[in-house]
Amino acid sequence: MGIAKKVFISYASEDKDKAYNIGLSLRDYGLDVFFDRDRLAAGAGYDKTIREEIGKSSVFIFLVSKNSVTPGRYTLTELQFAREQWESPNDHILPVILEKRGKVASEVKDLMTYLDHATHLEPKGNIAAEVCDAAVRMIDRSALLARLTAKFRKYAFGDYLKGGVGKSVAYTNADLDEAILRRHTEEGGRISVDELKDKLDASKTNLRKTQFLTVSGHFFPSALLSFGWWERVNRNLEDDIKWKDPILQRWLFAGFEQWAPSWDLNDWSDEKPFKLIGQIGHNDEADSIPVLIKSERKANDLRSKLTKRIVANANVRGLLCHESHFRNLDSLDDKDTAFLESIKDITSSQYYLLVLDQEKSHTVEIVDDDVDYYSGYIWQCWAPKEWVPTDPYNTRLPGAYFLWEHTNLAQGDVIKYGLDSLDRKVQYLRKRLQEQFDLSGDLVLLQHLMHEGRLSRDHDDPSLKPAIPASQFRDLFLTREETPTAAS
Repeated sequence: MGIAKKVFISYASEDKDKAYNIGLSLRDYGLDVFFDRDRLAAGAGYDKTIREEIGKSSVFIFLVSKNSVTPGRYTLTELQFAREQWESPNDHILPVILEKRGKVASEVKDLMTYLDHATHLEPKGNIAAEVCDAAVRMIDRSALLARLTAKFRKYAFGDYLKGGVGKSVAYTNADLDEAILRRHTEEGGRISVDELKDKLDASKTNLRKTQFLTVSGHFFPSALLSFGWWERVNRNLEDDIKWKDPILQRWLFAGFEQWAPSWDLNDWSDEKPFKLIGQIGHNDEADSIPVLIKSERKANDLRSKLTKRIVANANVRGLLCHESHFRNLDSLDDKDTAFLESIKDITSSQYYLLVLDQEKSHTVEIVDDDVDYYSGYIWQCWAPKEWVPTDPYNTRLPGAYFLWEHTNLAQGDVIKYGLDSLDRKVQYLRKRLQEQFDLSGDLVLLQHLMHEGRLSRDHDDPSLKPAIPASQFRDLFLTREETPTAAS
């Protein structure tokens, strides 16, 4: 059964003009849109028709304004129908903030709580265009997941399929009832990361508030920045770009997107910045949950313990947070919020992570036992010097190559073998550029997983310093520009 391409727009009469413009934009995409309830005849069948129209829809757009959330307005009846239709608002409910709603009346508090669990859209420019784009992405994502399930589930690929590409959907879109973790939140309570993963996968109820618990597994001091934490809006990005070297670049980029998720955003220099970003997983980084450590003392302590170790057994005790909880966490500052929001800019998903702040009870306990295996990918992003603009920040994907190697991040010798393989690929790339494109073969390193010094190499080669800071590197993925700016 296919995904219905129908959209229901719920709005207060005062916001009808905005709803009308949104409806026209959605219809331009070939979608069936219901938004003009005023044309329905009054009577017993009115509620029934509205309920049926919502039931036929893939996306329910709720225009949030002071009028639409006022007790007694029919918009709240429609929202109640939507809640009855979808137990979880994820991938179905799109709240669009037209104006701040102010203090919520007690009689609608439950409905507003339900609405808060959906990813909100606060338009910055053209309202109709931004709402239309968000709704289409929600429909496309649902359709893709349905096709994956129908096509591949019978082959029993297990967790590989649950997240679409390499990650369990639990970490992005599942909901979790705090009751199923109650025994783990008591003093000394603990849950393994793989058991937590199973509970996330099985749960169909809402994580209504943050949960304090201890998660045991392998701690890896890098960020999980791929389909498990952000989910690429344009899943066919590699096909939409007119690559300069189509066969090799497209193949390398497709592999990078699927299998090279981790990215070290931490500064391991003597400056020791305030926070540390890592992940807790089991055997493979694809089964990991992001960890954000907000305590300077705790972050510095971890840096000293992990100077010579890439992966360590650990017990991480902190708050399990859903993405919708971030705005209510006092421990997150403006920079954290901006970082997390930048991820949301290129995602249609919500996600979980563990947050540790100054509280004494929030800890990362490193266990002395050696880690035998933790599967991951080391990667580098290079660009020919002639294809890099004068300002490297303006580099775009058509001019970049992504080189990667699968390795056991728990074993130094295996990492060295992977780095040697990357070196050989770089040499091959230089030769290819000289022979096929008549270029010098000089390459610029745009970004990589982590500095080779962290990967057991005892040198500080200036050429291995990334030209684009991590904070700007993600901008490469935000454009559909077909050709990079040529260097003068």
